[in-house]
Amino acid sequence: MQTPGNKTGNRFAAARGALAVLATLSLLAGPAAAAADTGIEEIGVVRDDTLFVDRASVIAAALRHNEMLAASGEMRAAADAEALGAWRGFLPRVSLGAYRLRTDDALYGFGFKLNQRRATMADFAAPPAGNTLNEPGIGENNIMQVRVQQPVFNAGMALYGKKAADAMAGAARHEQARAAETVRFHAVQAYEGLVLAKAYEGVLLAALASADGHVAQAQAMVDNEMATEADLLQAKVHRDGLRQRLIEVRNLAATAGDHIRLLTAVNTPLPLAPAAEAAPAGAA
Repeated sequence: MQTPGNKTGNRFAAARGALAVLATLSLLAGPAAAAADTGIEEIGVVRDDTLFVDRASVIAAALRHNEMLAASGEMRAAADAEALGAWRGFLPRVSLGAYRLRTDDALYGFGFKLNQRRATMADFAAPPAGNTLNEPGIGENNIMQVRVQQPVFNAGMALYGKKAADAMAGAARHEQARAAETVRFHAVQAYEGLVLAKAYEGVLLAALASADGHVAQAQAMVDNEMATEADLLQAKVHRDGLRQRLIEVRNLAATAGDHIRLLTAVNTPLPLAPAAEAAPAGAA
């Protein structure tokens, strides 16, 4: 008596290899806070106690809630600001200063008078007519200073400093783009893993139904002495193998759902399924 071919088993083995990639998803993808109170409506709709998610919503939610991507955006903003600030090497610098000097030193006192244009012949009077030159008393000098400096030549420091800042800003932009593509890749990987697992679950359910019928047929043939117990046992082994594969595929689907929750910061105990499996709105 012939048993079902190995085509289903081969296809499942190939799919299991693809789905196993989901197990390698880690926090490198930029984990969102698992405990965040984010509405499940961000990624899909709930029907029959199942959250049906669509690919575009999963990607958008992963990009919104990824902390590493947000940090990359802030680093890009800082690099852009530094590139803008690099123009300071070409612009004039204005400084404002105010100084107040108070002393009874003869030299400084006479200098204050000269600076303020208050020196007179009386300041040079000798004793007994006066001794202001040697004993000027306490003098004060208030200075307000405005300085404007325009760089003329600095051996290319300003020019190459600006180029370096622009290069860093460009690198930050590319780094942010790379981070966004990494998050998008992991979101697509998790979603497509869920789609593939659910598709193979349907295939295995159909194969299991066929295997149940095959076991029943083999049992009837054994009862009628048209087949041996070995044929019946072989049919049962094949059916049990399909049951084991079904359990593995359902575990892979649950793993894919966990990764979608992690990437999108959705905290829900509901099982996830692709939106393509959702029943039409008017369906019974």
